[in-house]
Amino acid sequence: MRERVLELITWRSAVWAQRVILTGLLVANALMGLGTAWDIHWHAAVGRDSVWIPPHMMVYLGVALAGALGAFATVLAGADAAGYRVVAAGGAVMAFAAVFDAFWHRAIGDQTIWSPPHTLGVAGAVAITLGSIVAHLRAGRRLVLSPPLARAGAVVLFAALFIASFFGLLPATVMAFLPEVKRLPFVTTTNPYVVAALAALTVPAVAACSREVLGRRGFEMVALVGLGFWIIQEVVHVVMTPLIAAAFGYDVNPRALPDFRFRLLTLIYMLTPAAVGALVPGRLGREGVWLAGALLGALYAGGVAVWLAGLRMESGLSVLAAGIPIAVGAAAAAAGARGGQWIRGASSAGTGADAG
Repeated sequence: MRERVLELITWRSAVWAQRVILTGLLVANALMGLGTAWDIHWHAAVGRDSVWIPPHMMVYLGVALAGALGAFATVLAGADAAGYRVVAAGGAVMAFAAVFDAFWHRAIGDQTIWSPPHTLGVAGAVAITLGSIVAHLRAGRRLVLSPPLARAGAVVLFAALFIASFFGLLPATVMAFLPEVKRLPFVTTTNPYVVAALAALTVPAVAACSREVLGRRGFEMVALVGLGFWIIQEVVHVVMTPLIAAAFGYDVNPRALPDFRFRLLTLIYMLTPAAVGALVPGRLGREGVWLAGALLGALYAGGVAVWLAGLRMESGLSVLAAGIPIAVGAAAAAAGARGGQWIRGASSAGTGADAG
């Protein structure tokens, strides 16, 4: 009897420890996401200075927390460690990317968004979030968390990915519609259809992945929560950046920020996949995934054409310009769906639960 009681206490302690870890992973992802969003705004309004600026510190804290929790949980969870291992690996990749980035800037001086260390850091961040999703879903199937609570955690994490898929669009959007601005090294064209192609590369992948894992209703919640996150970070930036920058002795240049038109365009890009996801019934089949991605690409290309017409700018519309986002969207959606299948399998393997 005594041994049974001790086993029960040990099991309950492990369950509570995993709950604390899962909560910590949500906090870590929030720090990384908000810190990255704030960093983009900071560089636009304040400029580039030290690596120890407040947004960077927020990202570093999130990465350190995620990596430490992932490594500890890998030992604690045993058979349930699939998601935690991915989190720990993502944290290690991001830590290496930070060191690599410091070396890169000193040796090469390149400050492009898609430099090798930045790309490596993005890959690590995506791994942390995907691993956190798997960990939450497995916890729900093993009743470490209640299934609705585990699903809510997955929705929040997918919404974070949904938001992240749009931040890469902002610089390209600015360059596409303001060709007179000094061109950044990572932008190879001022053609606005670059924006549509970038949107078709990232957004359908996240949309198809979350739809595959959570179903249509789940994806609608992802889009709604993501929209809320977007509004919150914009408000926080407008209110907090001038105050914190002034406290640290930085000058803020509000004129350096893109005006509302560019944020409005990005917001439209966010609402588009939500509308498409709501219109497609049932679980997407293989053909449905390709068609949904192609439809998103077509809508993005059409949105650019209408936007340019409204601004009375020369659109330069051609079959090639419109066709590239369509093809990219179809391929990206297919890749996202495959990623969703992996998440479903990893989150249910060994639990005796159906992945549906």
